[in-house]
Amino acid sequence: MSVFRRRRPGGLGDLPGDLGTRFSGEGSSLATSRDAAAIQPAPPEVPAAARRRVYSFGVRNSITVQGSKLAAPAFKPRRYLKFQNQSLANDMRIEFGVNCSAATGELVPAGTALIWDIICPSDSVSVFCAVAGQPYSITEGVELPG
Repeated sequence: MSVFRRRRPGGLGDLPGDLGTRFSGEGSSLATSRDAAAIQPAPPEVPAAARRRVYSFGVRNSITVQGSKLAAPAFKPRRYLKFQNQSLANDMRIEFGVNCSAATGELVPAGTALIWDIICPSDSVSVFCAVAGQPYSITEGVELPG
């Protein structure tokens, strides 16, 4: 007889344990929905800071004048802002709280957009373009309760 050889059980009666509980547990095809509910862990509690934020958006489409123009008034609850330069030929500049000029503000190259979604200024927004009649859009978002 070999040293590593184990004796096989003669039949199902030789297996240890109660077969009723042995074959109705997790992973068995005989498990019931009652058993599954007992096995499922409770879902973790999501802290308020980690919950998904809900926003409401408004869009303003306009065209530039030659020089500076007020694009959006000051708005305290603003939490999201996107300025899109829809002109494919001319750059624009935007500034918060004061009038914009060719030398001040954020440069928005032709055909691009700037987005503020982490820290969003609530001051008024003015836009400057050297050429009149160039299209742009502003999208503002506010956080909804809940």
